[in-house]
Amino acid sequence: MTEPVVLLINPNSSDEVTRIIDDVAGRHRGNGTRYVTVKVASNPPAIETVDDEILAVQGLLASVLEWRDRFDVAAAVVACFGDPGVSELRHATGWQVHGIAYEAMRSAVERGQRFSIVCALPSAVPIMEQLAAHYGWADMLVSVRPLGISVLDIAAALEDTASRLEQVIDDCVSDGADAVCLGCASMTPLAEALRSSARVRIIDGVEAAITAVDHQAPSDNSPACG
Repeated sequence: MTEPVVLLINPNSSDEVTRIIDDVAGRHRGNGTRYVTVKVASNPPAIETVDDEILAVQGLLASVLEWRDRFDVAAAVVACFGDPGVSELRHATGWQVHGIAYEAMRSAVERGQRFSIVCALPSAVPIMEQLAAHYGWADMLVSVRPLGISVLDIAAALEDTASRLEQVIDDCVSDGADAVCLGCASMTPLAEALRSSARVRIIDGVEAAITAVDHQAPSDNSPACG
């Protein structure tokens, strides 16, 4: 019998972002769960606009048959902070599917923390605002602030991104945030260093989603899961 896996899905086609997601999974592989990281090669290399998200959902659903043939999927994580295709994937497969935006926001809300989101580009700001409202947390969202750096440029130049990210996090603190969600999987490698210097809690969505899977967090009835 095939060993059940947790599928970590990078819904873009970037090898570098896929590696970043897989690195996080590597820190959890000793817990007895088998994590497999995949990307959607037919999708855009970055998902930064509504049009990108539409293409991403199509690519995710087109990949389902391949993934079903290759893996016995126990659960899946869609590792893009817009949560594209989370509900559609769950309804198409019956899998338990976690979105990293939902899990990051929930991590703040469950502690009663008002949160800000730092995203890559200004085009993502309305997507993040609408997503928080969709999940019922518009009143907990303090602000969405863009870095002004693309997803792929973040992944390619993490050290250069770090100082800009620290500045934007300070702006979120000034906005009144108790926690800041890193609104892009490419920011994940910076999370630990930011926690050592930031004045607020730093939440990485990839880590939050994998932790939810590890704890078998009940999210079947959440908006993120359809």
